[in-house]
Amino acid sequence: MTTPRPPSGAVVVGTGFGCLTHVRALRAAGFEVRALVGRNPGRTRDRADRFGIPDALTSLTDALALPETDVVAVATPPHTHAELVLEAVSAGRHVVCEKPFARDAAEARTIHDAAESAGIVHLLGTEFRFSTGQALLTRTVRDGSVGDPVLATFTLDMPLLADPAGELPEWWTDAAQGGGWLGAHGSHVIDQIRVTLGEFSGVSATLKVVAPRDMTADDSYVVHFRLTSGVEGVMSSSAAAWGTPQVASRVVGTKGTAWLEGDVVWTGDSQGSRPVAIPPPDRRRNRSGRSGGARLRR
Repeated sequence: MTTPRPPSGAVVVGTGFGCLTHVRALRAAGFEVRALVGRNPGRTRDRADRFGIPDALTSLTDALALPETDVVAVATPPHTHAELVLEAVSAGRHVVCEKPFARDAAEARTIHDAAESAGIVHLLGTEFRFSTGQALLTRTVRDGSVGDPVLATFTLDMPLLADPAGELPEWWTDAAQGGGWLGAHGSHVIDQIRVTLGEFSGVSATLKVVAPRDMTADDSYVVHFRLTSGVEGVMSSSAAAWGTPQVASRVVGTKGTAWLEGDVVWTGDSQGSRPVAIPPPDRRRNRSGRSGGARLRR
């Protein structure tokens, strides 16, 4: 009988979203979170104790020196990502990095090329592609239910940032630090478009500040895009739009249309409109017995 290997070890950098999301996600995937890295020693220790993490550190270098740490999750403000990811990659660790990925395209290419050269697993935290509705919309479009996709629309208007008295982290309003709504929300939409419809061949975009705030980063965007497949579309959003939130994710094809209403996917054609049935979950299990677990080795 084969003895199961111990879980792969993970380091989480970031004591806010890192604890709330990455710690839980890593554990659900079968990893053991062995260290938490933060800037403030006291808060980092407090958060580590609260989430049952053995080591609370203020240096990624110290965390990488721990034995059996295979994965690093970076969940810090975007202007800090490059330095942290490059250090983890140089140490041969697999990396998942939160979005916005970097401050600009040049910095993003540097990080990406380093990870590719190192031959490690590297992921961006655009987790919404796995949500029920988006995953099913992708499957519906890719299985030919609407024929060949021609047009696509992805819009969201909501009052998240409309009130100028609402508090925001300092970096969020500063374009130089990687702040802005395009990076925060648009990155998810870009990922959904690429997964569902293919790669971009051209874009024309406008960034706006709608709310009466003193900020250099955007709170609204409009993007017209063209894909290598010939699909054309629009992705637009304002996080400063008062009123009831409005959401639309819609793909028009040569045989019909598919769209999202909440997590329900609908298709429409000459025969009418109907919801798409959600398939049963994948019950495949790994050798450890955990459903959907993950195991990485250097």
